[in-house]
Amino acid sequence: MDTKKLIIEAHQNAVDHGFYNGCNGTKKHIDIGELLMLIVTEIAEAVEAHREGRVFSTIKNNVAVIGPEYYADCQWSGYDKYCFLEDIKDTFEDEIADIFIRLFDLCGYLGIELKILSDDESGPNANIKTIAGKLYSILKNLPSTYDVGRYFKIQLCNFYGDLLLFCTEHKINIEKHISAKMAYNKTRPMKHGKEY
Repeated sequence: MDTKKLIIEAHQNAVDHGFYNGCNGTKKHIDIGELLMLIVTEIAEAVEAHREGRVFSTIKNNVAVIGPEYYADCQWSGYDKYCFLEDIKDTFEDEIADIFIRLFDLCGYLGIELKILSDDESGPNANIKTIAGKLYSILKNLPSTYDVGRYFKIQLCNFYGDLLLFCTEHKINIEKHISAKMAYNKTRPMKHGKEY
C-alpha cells in the first residue's frame, strides 16, 4: 500500500470537500481531538455494521460478484457507482476503510508519515476473540493527547500497524476497499452533507 500517496489523497479530498473551511471559506481552527474522535466514530460504525451482519464478504462473496475490474480502476460511472452503493457502502469492510481514510487525513493535516514500527505479526491482543474486542484493543494506540510530538507519532504508527494486522487476520482486502471508498468520496457533496 502506498501510504504516502494515500495520506496526500485523503487529506486533499477532505480539504476539497470543505472539512478544513470555516465561515465564508476561511481556514478554520482544527481541533486535534475532533480529528481523533472522528477515527473513533468510524471504529464504532465498523462494529455496528458487523453486529448487524452488513459484511461485504458474506453478502456478495467478495469480488467474484462484481468482477475484479470493478476494484481495479474504480471508474465511477453508471453501474460501478450503483454497485458500490448497493453492495459495499456501509458494510463492515467499508467502515474499516473509513478508519484508514480518517487516519490518513489526520496524518496529512499534521504532516506525519506512517510506518510499520514492529515486525510482530501476532496481531493486537491475540487472545481476544471478538471483532468488537479486537477493534477496541486497537484503540489503545490512538493518541489521547493533543501534544503532537514523537510519542503521538509513534502511537499513530502502532495504531496503523495494528489495523493492518487486523485486516490481514480477517482477510479484508483493505487496499481495494480504501480505493473504492476514496473514489466514492470524491463524488460526495461538501463535508459529505454533514456539519463536520
